[in-house]
This record gives sequence, structure tokens and C-alpha cells, in this order.
Amino acid sequence: MKWLFVLGTALVIAGVLLLVLGSAAYVSMKSGVKAEGGVVGCVVVLFVPICFGAGSESAVAVGLVGLAALIAAVLLLQWLFWRRREAAAGG
Repeated sequence: MKWLFVLGTALVIAGVLLLVLGSAAYVSMKSGVKAEGGVVGCVVVLFVPICFGAGSESAVAVGLVGLAALIAAVLLLQWLFWRRREAAAGG
């Protein structure tokens, strides 16, 4: 489980670096440049996911694909941990 801690810490550090680099890039841009982006989020109520987005269509589409990939990765990791626990229990 130590590798999981290291992976989580590395992802947090990478996220902070992306925020810092993005902010630095924004500050260094000329004021006449138009900035475009989007926001995407999902809320899960019981077993029903409610997803929403705002911004340009392409930004929302990329965000939804990213969320789908993240959810798939979490489900895969849960399944792998469950299999490992079942194998260790002798099941």
C-alpha cells in the first residue's frame, strides 16, 4: 500500500504544479488574448449520476471524457483491490 500513497502524493504534486504553471502562463499572456475554457462536474445521487457542464462544446466534451476515464480507472482499481483481498482471504 506504500506505492498507493506515493502515487497519490505524486498526483497531488502534479496537480499543484499544473495550477502554478497555468497561472504563470495566464499572467504572462497579453491582455488582448481571449481565454476560453469550460467547467464540467458530476454529482451521484444514489445510483444516478447527474452531469453538467458550461463553456464551449469542445471543452465540455473533453471534460466529460476525462470524467468518464477517471470513473473507469477508479472502478478498475476497486475491482483489482477486491480481487486481491479475496485471494488473500483464501476465497
